[in-house]
Amino acid sequence: MESYVSISDENIFNSNFSSNLLKINTPKNQKTKSFVIKGKTISISNREFQCIKLLAHGKRAKEIARYLKISHRTVECYLEFLREKTDCDYHEKLVDFYWTFLEPKIIDI
Repeated sequence: MESYVSISDENIFNSNFSSNLLKINTPKNQKTKSFVIKGKTISISNREFQCIKLLAHGKRAKEIARYLKISHRTVECYLEFLREKTDCDYHEKLVDFYWTFLEPKIIDI
């Protein structure tokens, strides 16, 4: 069983980020999302999800840090936590993980 997150991608390719880019449809008191992927439950915080989403859309750690108004070292820590949780060795695998399991599926008919 796989879970997907519903996210608005209105201005994802615009160099000026929209505030809607990283809105996650969760209750305000919910700090993490749990996904069941290949029989394994993975819990991802909202901030980790924001980092992986921006990484998957081609942003570097420093660009992600500027947008989220946090240190680039903090971004790198979030990405490291995600790599450990998902058993991904490097960023490219993490991006593949995002597009495979976290991005909502679109089916062309």
